[in-house]
Amino acid sequence: MQAKHSIRCLALFGAAVLFPWPGFALPLDELPLGAVRIDATQLSAARQAADAQAQAFQAKDGRLFARVAALCVAPDALNAEATLSLWADGLAEVAALDQSQLAALEALTGCSPRVYLAHPESAGQWWVPAFPLNARARSLLAMERARLDAAQLALAWERGEAAPKNLSGTPEGQAHVVRIAMTGLSDETVATLAKHPATLPAPALVALARRTYTPTLFADLVARASSADLAADLPALVATLPSTQRLPWLQQIAARPDLADVAIATAASTADAPATRAWLDRLLDDPALGAAAALALALRRDLDAWLQMAADPTASAPRRFNAVLALRLRGDAEADLRRLAQNGALPVELAAEVLR
Repeated sequence: MQAKHSIRCLALFGAAVLFPWPGFALPLDELPLGAVRIDATQLSAARQAADAQAQAFQAKDGRLFARVAALCVAPDALNAEATLSLWADGLAEVAALDQSQLAALEALTGCSPRVYLAHPESAGQWWVPAFPLNARARSLLAMERARLDAAQLALAWERGEAAPKNLSGTPEGQAHVVRIAMTGLSDETVATLAKHPATLPAPALVALARRTYTPTLFADLVARASSADLAADLPALVATLPSTQRLPWLQQIAARPDLADVAIATAASTADAPATRAWLDRLLDDPALGAAAALALALRRDLDAWLQMAADPTASAPRRFNAVLALRLRGDAEADLRRLAQNGALPVELAAEVLR
């Protein structure tokens, strides 16, 4: 029961991200005919008054569709929409929706807003739906579809069946379904999947790698995982790796231009390791990646070492520039920097920037 509840919560979180409620506002003169305008106090009172009616909606029977459809056009729009809103709140906590609830939600998608709340910063000139019921219904239906898709995907994996390599839907929706599916997989299934990552859809790779490590899996991550998925989970993924593999893998990630800065920042957490420190030091000569390395090393290198690097006439231009950047990032070297600039120890362009 706890696992099902956790999966449902994950589905709810994903649906909130993928299917947000609309935040649009309408000017006063464009509100629909018969619109009810309320303030925050009336909104709170309506929700309290409707609580008992909403409880009755929790019953699963064939009359649910008719009840929802009737409330969508009920004369007392405020009470009706407050009741429907509380009922929808309750559905978000249900582990799996039955057919009567799904049918009622379909009815709710056609329930146009009739009650509007004044936007707090518009002095009554702009109004937003007090209960965006149709959008909420679409969100709950999408959440349920994601749960069902994830259950089918997890079942296929547990049975050793081939799951579709190319999932339908948007990349965000695919990743969400895969995350739900991965949540309940057994350790044995995870280990089996990790041996053959090329058979998996790309959104599955990061979720799988958070639970286990194989060289093949992490190589496939570099080649196929999306930048958004990798960037969000890079520190956790690195923690999964054997310590001897962390730097080589981060260097591969850094070769992807859109992930280089994230990889370097992640490497900074192990910058005390000689190999990592040496790699970051070499990057100071890189015109594209040197700034990220300077940020990573700014407080991990002595002040005097940075000052000597900035003033070293034999150092490359990017290295000297990044040394000055590191000194500025530290926040304790402004006087020393100005002294170098005034004494002619910095290149003309850098000196002008420091003294500006």
